Amino acid sequence: MALDLNIQHVLGDVARTNLFEVDLLLMGDDFKFRCTAASLPVAKISELKIPYQNREIKFAGDRTFDDWKISVYNDADQVARRRFIEWQKLVQNLGTNITGALPAEYKAIAQVRQFDRAGNITAEYTLQGLWPKTIDEIALAWGTDTTTTEFGVELSVDWFEPTR
Repeated sequence: MALDLNIQHVLGDVARTNLFEVDLLLMGDDFKFRCTAASLPVAKISELKIPYQNREIKFAGDRTFDDWKISVYNDADQVARRRFIEWQKLVQNLGTNITGALPAEYKAIAQVRQFDRAGNITAEYTLQGLWPKTIDEIALAWGTDTTTTEFGVELSVDWFEPTR
């Protein structure tokens, strides 16, 4: 017990996973929605292996960014889901015509902020070049009357930067 108290005293408070918000700047609008889960995207640096005298010498390659997955509460009027579908239609239309906007028109910027328990921003990341690859299903069932609906969205990311 004394050890736990000492660790808390030395480390201070810890970052909480449930104290965050996501803002999405889409087509000039600040797209507000209730995000129930998000993550900070993965950034990787690939490895270049060069064979040299019976060994592999490793050099840093290109930086890549994994897709970003979020979970969104579905509002009663389904405004958030429709907005994601409309955004996806800019990338590739739902009909039989092969149409789509230019990347400058459909790519968006998002900011993910983490807060401490006092409501102060402790970390902020700006994600660039987002567009929705996948909009997940919404499961409907008569037997689940106390559950809110939510859906997942997988977004392609060009890059992100810590801004705070």
